[in-house]
Amino acid sequence: MRRNFLSSIANVFKLSGMSGEGKRVFVVRSSPPAPTFSTSTTTKITTNRSRKGKSGPKKPSNAYMFFVQAKRSSVVLSHPELSVPDVAKLLGAQWRALTPVDKIPYEEKAEADKARYKRERANFEPTV
Repeated sequence: MRRNFLSSIANVFKLSGMSGEGKRVFVVRSSPPAPTFSTSTTTKITTNRSRKGKSGPKKPSNAYMFFVQAKRSSVVLSHPELSVPDVAKLLGAQWRALTPVDKIPYEEKAEADKARYKRERANFEPTV
């Protein structure tokens, strides 16, 4: 380790006394080769778990997600300087501030979406 360090210091002193062309040749020769990756040696890693298929019906959304879907664009337009997490925090605060009466339309949409999911799930035939 120490010998390698001392040889690198010696190379720095050699470089300081060299001309431009000699320095370029020395740097090119002393640089490590670029790593190469061979696709023939790669192997596919398999697991014993079965992978979940994406062919089933879409899961139902909850009332909060329907609220976010309805209000997000207006919040972004009124606060263009906010980042995505800040918009989410603001929407969460607005959701918590809603009264139970104000949440009813979104809860009705969630119930309808849940019924849609149950109906589609009953008619779904998984492919193997």
